[in-house]
Amino acid sequence: MNRPVVPRVAPAGVEAPGAARTLLEAHDLRAGYGHVPVLHGVSLTLNEGEALGIVGHNGMGKTTLL
Repeated sequence: MNRPVVPRVAPAGVEAPGAARTLLEAHDLRAGYGHVPVLHGVSLTLNEGEALGIVGHNGMGKTTLL
């Protein structure tokens, strides 16, 4: 039986023992080509041990995000 994962919280600036490290964090990313917006305020966080997949139709901004 799987137990739920409970995040460990520590005061700001202090890493909790056993807590996952943040490897990548981005806030409010915006990009475009000329006057054509492609990314509209994308935010994401990737922690150690996690995987992130970017999927979408052609022309949706996947490569621009990367």
